[in-house]
Amino acid sequence: MTILIVFTFFVIFDATVLALTANFSNIPLSEFLNYISSQEKLNFVYPSKLGNVPISVDLQNVDVETALRMVLLPLRFDYEKVSNDTYLIIDLSSYAHMPNYVSVYEPRYTDPKALKVILQKIGIESFLLNGKLVYYTSTKNQLSQVADLLANLDVTESISSHMLLVKFSYFSLSEFHLLKEISAEDFGRILFKEKYKSLLQDTHYVLFNYSSEKQNSNLEEFSAREPSHESIPESILANFEFNEHDIKIKLELLRKNESTILKVSNGLTESELPLSEITDGENLNETFENVVFLKSGNFVVGIQAYKIDARSLLTNENTISMISNKDFRKIQSNVLQNSFEVTINASVTEVTIANENKRFYIKLTNNSQNGWTDWNVQSTGVLVKILDKTYAGVLFNFFDNTLYLVIDDEINIFKQFSLTPRILFNVNSGSFSTSIGSEFSLSLSGVSVLISGRISKDSSAITPIFNFKAALGFKSGLIEYWVGVNLEDNKTGFYGAIKW
Repeated sequence: MTILIVFTFFVIFDATVLALTANFSNIPLSEFLNYISSQEKLNFVYPSKLGNVPISVDLQNVDVETALRMVLLPLRFDYEKVSNDTYLIIDLSSYAHMPNYVSVYEPRYTDPKALKVILQKIGIESFLLNGKLVYYTSTKNQLSQVADLLANLDVTESISSHMLLVKFSYFSLSEFHLLKEISAEDFGRILFKEKYKSLLQDTHYVLFNYSSEKQNSNLEEFSAREPSHESIPESILANFEFNEHDIKIKLELLRKNESTILKVSNGLTESELPLSEITDGENLNETFENVVFLKSGNFVVGIQAYKIDARSLLTNENTISMISNKDFRKIQSNVLQNSFEVTINASVTEVTIANENKRFYIKLTNNSQNGWTDWNVQSTGVLVKILDKTYAGVLFNFFDNTLYLVIDDEINIFKQFSLTPRILFNVNSGSFSTSIGSEFSLSLSGVSVLISGRISKDSSAITPIFNFKAALGFKSGLIEYWVGVNLEDNKTGFYGAIKW
């Protein structure tokens, strides 16, 4: 009876409760793990470089996990049981400096909160600071990858309502040692967890703007059709190929039998993921939904897909759903991209007409001896956008027939405050003149306040010219109206503007 009870005990309970008694002195870690594997029929996965680390331990009637702790923790290693018979050995020191790359991104059109949600989904740590997005990555290459991704999301021209973000990461099998073979999918599920991202060799991001691809004009046309029993030819909406090292991965976004499908292949095998099955979880790294694992050469590649509603990037989703498609295009243009401004005092009238890409100036002056009856065009100019917030062009002064080359720039110190330097080159005399302005704006309860100043000095002038402007703005629909005062050269004038 005693023998039967003991036998039953061993059969019912996991083998890891069996006691180990052994003494090891200055042997490689791999030999120790091989010993446990032979005794308990367990599998260990660990970075190959850890296998030669020397260990010494005296085991006296301890279970497997106690033995692992006794050996690994003094070395700053740890373990995790990833299945009933498989343990992953981790080098804790590899996490000591993670993440160790940081960057800041300031959105132009996109809601920074929406971008932060997307980074959270793909496992990138980030936070918001004064309207800017601060994010961290574990490698310099991934930092560049995320910067490119944010730039591609932060656009308004030809934006589609359907986007698919595909993230694929890979690691080399030669970097790891396995006591027993594991399938690519099981191996991927172990090592693609968020906590093991330091083990990954690299990560790439592909953004498919698939509603506007030339092969099919708009997927909404397909969704509006009645279901058909006829087979519809497969059509490619977008594709991407990656070929580096031993990795050959092809991504194809297909329209197939009334469904949109992401097909992933490595030249030998392929897998299909219908977009209808992609959920909108907060973070899919741990659950492995919508993940495809493929072996390519000596690498295991994990591919994850995330659907993005492009309209939610521009403003609050609830607000978007309440506005018309006609007004949506204006939101895509960042609303206030066109303006008409006028400044008037007793002797000078300045008119500025601008949109996002061009600016036109005209300055009128009157002869003070003749009162308000004799107005003449003093100068006019045209500037064209050459970089983000940088404009270049020409200005001509009719009074002295002088041509100037002009460069205007805008430097955002923070969201409400900016500096606007200007450089003018006098083509006739070959001299330079400079000016710099500052602008502070604040919006509260539908009313905006603008305070700006500028100091300028011509190379031939003795004293600089000071300009000060203060105005209030009121919004009606998608249009803003501004009224205020302008002080320049000891003259007080009126300032007015319409922006849309």
